[in-house]
Amino acid sequence: MNSAIIGTETTYASPRGGCRVRINAIRKGALAAGYDPESYASYLTDDHDVATAGGVDDRDLVEISHWSHDLRRWSFVLIDVPAATLACFAHAAA
Repeated sequence: MNSAIIGTETTYASPRGGCRVRINAIRKGALAAGYDPESYASYLTDDHDVATAGGVDDRDLVEISHWSHDLRRWSFVLIDVPAATLACFAHAAA
């Protein structure tokens, strides 16, 4: 596992095609049954915390921002996507 996850730039396989994105956080276990969205412990913004929680797998959501070509900056809009939809986590596909 690559130790640098937060801040990593990768490609998101969106329904409209691939786009450049940056990873801002991991929502650990967000796709698992019984996930508590109010649990702050599952919202990870530090690489050490991600590693301690066991890395990223197919039960996690990844909070990303996309690169705006027109504005030449990262978007302030954040979305959560399944880890396996990002090129750097393709191995997490179930």
